[in-house]
Amino acid sequence: MSSRALGQLIPESNGCNRVKDFRLVAIDCVADPSFGKAFVNGILESKQYVLRENGHYEELYDNFEKKLVTLPRSDKDQYLRSAILSFINKL
Repeated sequence: MSSRALGQLIPESNGCNRVKDFRLVAIDCVADPSFGKAFVNGILESKQYVLRENGHYEELYDNFEKKLVTLPRSDKDQYLRSAILSFINKL
C-alpha cells in the first residue's frame, strides 16, 4: 500500500519531525513499492472462504483441489462440470 498525504513538518529536539495539519489524500495499492521493506507479508491472501448455511467457514479452493486430486482422470471432467454448475446455482 502507498499513501499520499499533506502536512507541515515541524522539527523536534530529538531529531524527529512532527506533522502539523496532517491530511491523508489517498491510499493506493501498488505492485512494486519504492521502499524494499514495504512489501506486505500476506496472511491467507490466496485463500477463499465461503460461509456455509450452518454458519461455519469452509476453505473453498482447498476442498475443491483435494477432491480433484483424488479423482481418477476419467472422472475429473464430470466433477469439474458439476462443481461449476453447483457454484453458479449458489449465486
